[in-house]
Formats: sequence, structure tokens, C-alpha cells
Amino acid sequence: MKEPLLEYYDPLYETISFERGLPSKFPVDSDLLDVREIIRCAEFARLAFLRQVGLAWLVFPSATHSRFAHSIGCWALGRMAESEIKVRVQGDRRIHSLSKWLKFMGLREEFYLGLLFHDIGHGPLSHVLEHNEHFIAALKAAGLKEVDHEHRGTALLEGENVLAKAWRQIAPERYGADIKTLADVRIGMKSELQEVCLPAICYFMTSDLNYLAKCNHPHKASLTVVKELVSGVLDLDRIDHYSRDSYFSGLRQINMNVRGFLSKLYITPPADPQGEVRISLTEDGVSFAANLLFGKVQILRTMFRNSKSIALHAMVNWALSAYLEYLGDDAVRANTSVKIALMEDDQFLQLITDSQHAGCRYMGQRIRAMRSYLCLGKWQNDGLPENPSALREALDSFMLRIGPDGAPAVLMHYDKGFWDSPQDSYDWLNTQRLRVEDSDVALSEHAEYKNNFEHLRESARVKYLWVFLREGTQAQAVEKEISSLLEQNIIKCKS
Repeated sequence: MKEPLLEYYDPLYETISFERGLPSKFPVDSDLLDVREIIRCAEFARLAFLRQVGLAWLVFPSATHSRFAHSIGCWALGRMAESEIKVRVQGDRRIHSLSKWLKFMGLREEFYLGLLFHDIGHGPLSHVLEHNEHFIAALKAAGLKEVDHEHRGTALLEGENVLAKAWRQIAPERYGADIKTLADVRIGMKSELQEVCLPAICYFMTSDLNYLAKCNHPHKASLTVVKELVSGVLDLDRIDHYSRDSYFSGLRQINMNVRGFLSKLYITPPADPQGEVRISLTEDGVSFAANLLFGKVQILRTMFRNSKSIALHAMVNWALSAYLEYLGDDAVRANTSVKIALMEDDQFLQLITDSQHAGCRYMGQRIRAMRSYLCLGKWQNDGLPENPSALREALDSFMLRIGPDGAPAVLMHYDKGFWDSPQDSYDWLNTQRLRVEDSDVALSEHAEYKNNFEHLRESARVKYLWVFLREGTQAQAVEKEISSLLEQNIIKCKS
């Protein structure tokens, strides 16, 4: 009797199914890994209650899609990529499908599991809390060497660390005594899953060369190729991320034929293991890639860079810092931060709303009532003094003006890199490795799109300080104080 499929309906890719073994047109062996067991793990149950867009869904109410939907969407894209993306091996005139190349290299399982696992380390509210200094410090004090969500994901996979130990206690309390964790499944499964190269999967998730060094498998020389597909410049994770955010926000900035785009991609592994993976686009694929990247800009600006979204994110970060500081004891802070990292969105919002700290409680209630602070304005970081520490201290002092309810009258948000010298973006704008097949021109140097990329690079170098006020605050007096302080330091004002 055929075992039942585990199926989900997805509006982007229609039905996404899971069964024993990897996607295949042929009957599979009973010894193969059972992906359904993985999907039923506690880690994926938690992802279903983590919204992908942080608190921006309070501004774009239809954007309530989850990290779980994104993760299984990446699995579906993996199936599509296997049949559509082409691989050119140097010295071989033949063009191979990605599927055949992965099979030959013994990397199909690692490829699919890297796509599936890449988000399991996310904390509540997606990326919003990722750079909170109090939260980061407490996680490190708890014993985590690397605290970004990618390394937290590999910590859960590896199963022997403070995060995994806490998760083994939390998971059955939250999801039932019979729930399994990924660490349980990895140990309990035999045959294929035990042979899967865990360092390779961890490398795909984190780009951490320490994991690459731990791989003792013959496929080690090919891991950089697969990493480009899991966490590269234009990887499957990003394609699903941009498409899903665009669809569910209602912005519809990205509406592309994904299968058609993937069929325009060629990957050439390096002849030297230390060399660079070459990604080529056909001329027809250039417009797909450019539109995808430019669509991302519009989504960022509209959904994540609008004043209400940033205000909500500033509010929740202030609440988290206040909550942790109020705990007092360093050991309690560290233990609590580990638990927070493993919470669902609504559990975390309930935590700060129930806090004994009045200001934290006020902030949690205000967020849940969808009442963001009001935006006074934003200022860009042109002309910062050589030593900006005094300026930052003066600006931060505004947030120390606490009202009778324990919450600040003024909130500030600094873009990451605001206090640094303007720098080029080395993330998705770094498209030098994306080449146009026939001409060998980088995508960012393509005649039709070069000016657009240069404009976006210039925009990415500019970082902003955002200032928010509560209702009833003497906005004009505060604006005059802050504007005067900033103008003395030659920072151009952007209203």
C-alpha cells in the first residue's frame, strides 16, 4: 500500500508534497529518509507561527505569511531548479541538468535539506530583533559563539549546545509529549539521513568556512556551487522571499515566470576548488534577474522602510531591551534570551505585554493595538564628525526622557551602518558574479541596467536616523532641539 503524501497548497507553486525520499518520478526505497518526519518536527511547527515580515503585517494586513510557508516554498523551488538550471562542467562540452549534476556529486539530499532547514533558527518577529545589542549580549553570555539566526539554526541541527538543550525541554511542553525535534529524527533515522553530510548543510545555511573545513566527503570541492543556490547573490531562498512578500503584501512588485527565469540560468563550477563559481544568464534571463532585484528595492522601501513599520520595530526593540535590563541578574538574562530566541511571535508579544516593567508593558499593549509612534523625520549620515560618539550620546539622551508610564517620549532608530563611513553594499547589489552568457558582461554593467544599479548602490550607501514621538509630546520643541543638534554636526536633514 502506498504511503500517504503530506501535502500543502501554496498560491505561488500550487501543491507542495512530501513523502519518503527526495522528489522522484520513480518508486523510492523504504530505507530513504522520510521527509514527512522532518516536516512534522517541532522546529517546523514553530515556523508556522513566525510571520516572515516582522511587524510590517500590521501595516500591510494581508502579509501574514509564515516562515514555514517560505521554507516549504524553497523546497518546491528546489524541485523546479533541478529540472531547469543547467550546469556546465569545464572541459566537458555537454550541458547537464542540475539534477544529474547533484546526483553525480552526491549532493541532492544536502541541497534539498539546506533549502528546507535554512530558516529554522529564526527568532520571533523575523529579523527585527536580530541586531538588538542587549539580546545579542545575553545570547553570547548563555554560551552561543555565533548568535545570528543562521548559526542558531545549525545549533538546533547539531543538537549539542545550550540552544538545543533548551529546545528539547521547550518543544514537548509547547507541542506535546510525542513531538520530535530534528536532533531526534537525525539520530533515530537510519540509512540515508545518517549518511547526509551535516557540515555541508550547515555551510549552505551559514556560509561559515569552519563548516566547510569539517566536511571530509569527496563532494567538498563542489559545496561552493550548491551554496550559491541556497544562500548566494540570487539564490532560491531570495527568489521565494521576494515573490512571497510581493504577493502577500498586495504590492505585486514581482510578478515573474519563475520556471522561465530558472531555465535561463547556467552554473559553471570552478576548475580549482578555491576558485569562484560562475553564474551565467542568457540575454533573455537578464530582464528577469534585473526586474527581480529592482522589485526587491520597491518591496523594501514600501513595506519595510516606511515610517510606520520602522516605528513598530523601534518600539519592540526598546521593549526587549527594557525587559532584559529589568531582569537584573546576568544569568537570568542569558537564560531568558535563549527562551526568547525559541519563541513564536505571539508568545514574545505576550511576554513583553505581561512584563512587570511598566514601560515595556505599555509598549507591548501599544504594538498589539497597532498604534505606532509618530514619525518626526529622518536624517541621513552625510557629514558625520570624525568621532561621533559624543553626538550619539547626546541623541540617545532623548530616549532617557521617560514618561510617568515608564515609556520614552522619543524613540530613535539608526539604520545599520549609520555611524560608519558610507560603504558599498556587498549583498544583493554585488552582481559582478552574475554574467551575461554571450558577452561575459556583469549584470550590473549591462548597458540597459547599468545606470539603475549605480543609482541603487548610491542609495544603499546612505543610512538614516529616524526619530519618532508619542502623541502629546511637544513635537515642535523636540524637533527644534534635535534639528539644532544635527545641524551643528553638519548632517543633512531629510524630512
